[in-house]
Amino acid sequence: MTERVGRGYWDSSWEAEKRLPEAFDPAVKGVRSLFRRPFHRFIDDCVRRVAAPGSSLIEIGCGRSQLLPYFAKQFGLRVAGLDYSPIGCDKARQILRRERIDGEIYCGDLWTFDAFPSPGYDLVFSFGLVEHFENTAAVIGALARFARPGGALLTLIPNMRGSVGALQRTLSREIYDIHVPLSADDLSRAHMEAGLSVKGSGYLLPAHYGVCNQGTRMTTQRWQTRGRRFVHHAAVASSTVLLWVHEYVVRLPATKWMSPYAFTLATTSLGEPAAGTHGSGGRATP
Repeated sequence: MTERVGRGYWDSSWEAEKRLPEAFDPAVKGVRSLFRRPFHRFIDDCVRRVAAPGSSLIEIGCGRSQLLPYFAKQFGLRVAGLDYSPIGCDKARQILRRERIDGEIYCGDLWTFDAFPSPGYDLVFSFGLVEHFENTAAVIGALARFARPGGALLTLIPNMRGSVGALQRTLSREIYDIHVPLSADDLSRAHMEAGLSVKGSGYLLPAHYGVCNQGTRMTTQRWQTRGRRFVHHAAVASSTVLLWVHEYVVRLPATKWMSPYAFTLATTSLGEPAAGTHGSGGRATP
């Protein structure tokens, strides 16, 4: 399976992050709440549709995960994670310990890992994973084998087909090129091709350019670096205004052009284990 980014990229990324991030908290105050509150409403709606308190969840691509404690605290889920980066796994474990959350973090390759509990998890979650692979349906199928019969997948990806992708391409072509640009329709179709039943698909949030990454590429022209930084900061400021309007004035639509994320919520068949069963695979990237 062709992957546009490898383990070395994620190892170096997680190694560069010296400070452990805070766990995702939807009750945080200030500007960050403009993103976190609508994000929480979306997750709350999805989780309540497919996973009651006490259900099990695994995050595939859980390196340095800020969301595993959130799922445990907010929804009463039993959590686990899988990633192929030892550094990312270690930081995910540290965050769980700091938050006093029990959870198993597996370090392994999605395509071959088969040590997870049978018959699988109630909810398989990934955030920014499947778009790094050329064959989207194949990686969805690999994720689905972690779900119990009748279990669910919630798949979130950055929306590189809209203005977020255009901005990311401007800021760092290198970062843009490690993504396969997928629309919500593309993502939904890949789930159906993998044999899943789609329960919901679309876009999340009216805007949020904070998802974009300036990258690490340096230029000899200092003005170019400063120019990219200015463009990024201006875009983030504009989307912050839109999020404020969305939260306090009028609900704005999530659209293919402006939304930062696309998603699909799908379920596996009740009659048999998810596609692939234990032993087929996928590779975990955060």
